[in-house]
Amino acid sequence: MFYVDGLQYQENVRNPGAWLKKFIGEQLPLPIEPPQRKLEEAELAPSAAAFDIRPEAPEPVADPQAEELWEEVLARSAEEIDAPSWRVWFEGTVPVALGDLLLTISVPNSFAEEYISGRFKETLENHLRDLRGEGWSIRIVVVGRE
Repeated sequence: MFYVDGLQYQENVRNPGAWLKKFIGEQLPLPIEPPQRKLEEAELAPSAAAFDIRPEAPEPVADPQAEELWEEVLARSAEEIDAPSWRVWFEGTVPVALGDLLLTISVPNSFAEEYISGRFKETLENHLRDLRGEGWSIRIVVVGRE
């Protein structure tokens, strides 16, 4: 795979198959090293930590009572939220808890959390209060980070 990966960086290769056969068969050094290989050797290649990649969080589990209420809130909000926005922002939501005047909704990432909170939370909470009464609010959390 070393030579296959390095092939794209080589100049004036007219027959890639013949080039690979020769360089692999004779274990020749690459005339032009792939940039990533040089970074890895210098220990400069970006790692998963550099991108703040975390292990995948477990899927949120919907609370049946919260789910029923959330579906009703969304149904009432449908007239005020256009269909494309609804699909983008609400299809990945999961109602995870219901209690003490609070409906907790899990979203897939912090961007969705910020966007829904900024654009739609007031509308959603107004419909929630219409259904449940004053004092009710919605809490939006990111999957695996509460």
